[in-house]
Amino acid sequence: MQPWLTDRARLGLLLSACVFLASMEVLVPLFQYRRGRLRRAFPNLVLAIGVVLANLALASGMASLSTLVVRNRVGLLSHLQSHRWLLVAGGIVGLDLSAYIAHFLMHKMALAWKFHAVHHSEFEVDVTTAFRQHPGETLWRAFWQGLGIAALGLPFGVVSFYLSCSSLNALLEHANLRVDHRLDRWLDGWS
Repeated sequence: MQPWLTDRARLGLLLSACVFLASMEVLVPLFQYRRGRLRRAFPNLVLAIGVVLANLALASGMASLSTLVVRNRVGLLSHLQSHRWLLVAGGIVGLDLSAYIAHFLMHKMALAWKFHAVHHSEFEVDVTTAFRQHPGETLWRAFWQGLGIAALGLPFGVVSFYLSCSSLNALLEHANLRVDHRLDRWLDGWS
């Protein structure tokens, strides 16, 4: 299964979503920012560049790992290669579980928390907070993602799709947007 979007297209989609949500934060914010929003967002944008570059660099390693496990039919879902929708659904659930474990452990392990604390040190959360990440956290998450790819035997197309959805979700989770209370209650029921 080939990636449904190239790295360049995924990056363009992510940047477009970020710009759109940042614009919406100005129009319908949940809370008003204190003065100096742009000065405060600058470190987040610098960290975002680092996160994007690190993920692009790690993508070839993940693609190679994915190719290796698919070629050798390794992993819990390797027998589903001909059942694309089951493979995609299982891959999304499995990779999300892997991401959850990585995140959970960052809150529980002292060294991992030192990396993750960079994200939680934000005073006013906005769309740029999604990228406020220490390079050590990026490597930690990549390690767990690689474990998920290997354990499940996922083709890179599934991994690419999951990462695109996960990144867009992270932007939405951190965006400073006021939404209708009924929609908010419905969305809160999913978490």
